[in-house]
Amino acid sequence: MNWIKELSEKEIQESLEGDLQLVYEHCGLEILCLLWQNFSGMNIYVSTKPLRALQKLYIKKHYNGYNVKEIAIRLGVSEKFVYNVINDNN
Repeated sequence: MNWIKELSEKEIQESLEGDLQLVYEHCGLEILCLLWQNFSGMNIYVSTKPLRALQKLYIKKHYNGYNVKEIAIRLGVSEKFVYNVINDNN
C-alpha cells in the first residue's frame, strides 16, 4: 500500500469519510493502511471493557498502599475507581 503515500494529504482526506476519516485524523496513515490490509470489509467495534480489565490489573499490580492519586492520574480514572478496585468493589 506504499502507493497511497504518493498522494497528497489533501487528496487522501478528501477521499475518506466517517470512521475511516476519524482513524486517519487520530491514528495516521500507517494505522489506516494496516486496518485496510488486515480487516477490509469487517465492522470493528472498539470496546472499553478490555481496557477496564487492564486498568484493574494495573491497579492491583502497582498499588503500594499510598499511591492512589498517582495511579488515578496515570490511568485517567477517578480515585474512587481505584479504591473500588483495591477493595474488590468493581
